[in-house]
Amino acid sequence: MDASDKYELQDIRNFPREMLYWVYDDLQVVPAERRLPVSFWLQYDKEQQTIGLRAPLLLWIHSNFKTSLESFS
Repeated sequence: MDASDKYELQDIRNFPREMLYWVYDDLQVVPAERRLPVSFWLQYDKEQQTIGLRAPLLLWIHSNFKTSLESFS
């Protein structure tokens, strides 16, 4: 079973922010060269960080695990 088989939409909706960071990095939803630096996230509060991390993970699952937003163009 690969990593993409482990997570469903509801899992991502329920994960706490700290888990979202781990899943985001572990699954490489956004390629390393396109990821936002940690300093970017620090300007936002915890709720905003959670939303910002959750959105690409949900999109990634909904798109059948495509790793790039370019695949939607």
